[in-house]
Amino acid sequence: MSGVPTMMPNSFEYERAILSLLVDPTQQQIDKGEVFDALVDTDFYDVRNREMFKACRDLYLRKLPVDIISVPDVIGSAIPMPASYVSEVADFPQPTSRTTATP
Repeated sequence: MSGVPTMMPNSFEYERAILSLLVDPTQQQIDKGEVFDALVDTDFYDVRNREMFKACRDLYLRKLPVDIISVPDVIGSAIPMPASYVSEVADFPQPTSRTTATP
């Protein structure tokens, strides 16, 4: 199986940008349901981001607020992650516009 990558491409910055959008209670530009339909937790390479994504999805599916207060509570003891990491991700710069490919 030479030539087949053993790991999918990943971007720590993109992971954090997505999570930042999900935990921002003022974010109205995205449909969180579409995000959860398009991505799965294994799309996140960093284990902290993966657990954070799973917590966001869990809260969303239970129709609870997805924010920097609720997410650490859901993560609980799943992995050692300080609540400050969630706050740090929430402060990550969000994209200001979408780019689209032109035919």
